[in-house]
Amino acid sequence: MPERLSFEEAARLVVGRGTAWDGLVDRVRLQTGETVLITAAAGRGQCRHAAHRGRGRPLAGRSQPAQPRLLAGPIAAATGHNADATAESLYSRSLCEPTGLSADRVQTVRGDLDVCDSSQMPDSQDRAAERVRRALPAGAWEALEHDLSPTDLQTLLIAVARARADQITAADVMRRWQHDRFVRPAASDPRRLAAVESRLWQLLPARFTGIELSPVAPLGTCSTVAPISQNRVVATVRNTEVVSDSTNALAVEAAARRRGQGAAEQVDLAACQRQLRAQVFGPGAAAHFRLFALVSSGRDSGSGRTEAGMLTGHLAYWLDVLQALIPQRQPRIELSVFDSPVLAERLADTIRPALGSPAALLVDKPDRAHGRGYYTGFALRITADQGQAELGDGGLTTWTAQLTANAKERCLVSCIATERLTVLADQDL
Repeated sequence: MPERLSFEEAARLVVGRGTAWDGLVDRVRLQTGETVLITAAAGRGQCRHAAHRGRGRPLAGRSQPAQPRLLAGPIAAATGHNADATAESLYSRSLCEPTGLSADRVQTVRGDLDVCDSSQMPDSQDRAAERVRRALPAGAWEALEHDLSPTDLQTLLIAVARARADQITAADVMRRWQHDRFVRPAASDPRRLAAVESRLWQLLPARFTGIELSPVAPLGTCSTVAPISQNRVVATVRNTEVVSDSTNALAVEAAARRRGQGAAEQVDLAACQRQLRAQVFGPGAAAHFRLFALVSSGRDSGSGRTEAGMLTGHLAYWLDVLQALIPQRQPRIELSVFDSPVLAERLADTIRPALGSPAALLVDKPDRAHGRGYYTGFALRITADQGQAELGDGGLTTWTAQLTANAKERCLVSCIATERLTVLADQDL
């Protein structure tokens, strides 16, 4: 509860908005393209619920605030929202480059619509942890955090989970199923989604090895190699975490395979998997979504040649995908070089010439700021509708260098949100 509110004020907040949510979402099940007539609304809750669902268009009525804007870019890929080509893409901040994501911050974007900017971290979780720490007996927190071995901590947490599960009723499960954003089914059509993902596998060059990743990865898989918070990852009681970014998991597998290879060899991996993230994307938004991801890792051969080879392979594939699935949606890939004259030279004299005529879909974005510090030297952004709808992201990282303890190891990751791609793809696919 915000500290500035009294208990009475906070209790009133759920009445109007809770009623709107129950009516628009749970009962009416608002669908794409439908119009919502709001008359004599006392506040903004109904309009915001309709807009946040990304499914309804609020129709002007008495006391209604200014017309809200819907979210743009592939927030729809992860959350089921519709895209508004004129609004800023917020989900792009968490699709493939989760730089410090862990929780939500409400931010006003155009007009009066509050949207959730997951790239910002409030301190509410830290305050909650401090409250729990103070309630525990002296030394208990430290024992949980440091003193217990991983095996003993796992034993304790499993026992606690078992005891809690024994207290849960079938009605509790139904309640959680309806309201827990982590467990709600995706809104995408699985048949259409499977057809698009099948086409992605068909287009994938033979040099890439397909990997069927586990739903979980070792605890810290993301936060140990990338500048992100563990708070945005769903951890388990068995010293693992639910995969929140399959490029991180693929990088671990690539590093393991690189240890058995020679310096001149390279690992190229691909995976298609559902991800689960803990940060809040907004009311009605899904916490899980599917990514088709590529990871390549190899030893530096000097003058940016290794990076150029990996970039050429990834870009050629994504260009094939865009031309095969959404040629009518004005696709393009935006390229950004971060403070690396060598990579800028390789982009001009090696990568673009190797790609041939499809390179016309490549657009230079030298002023890109987002992703610096997460990507090293180079980043790419896969888009449609002349850059208004973001589908995917990627770039060079230091992940396999860290995992293999070899600074000369180079790693390139890239991915696309398949649910968003399915929305834009030809219906005849």
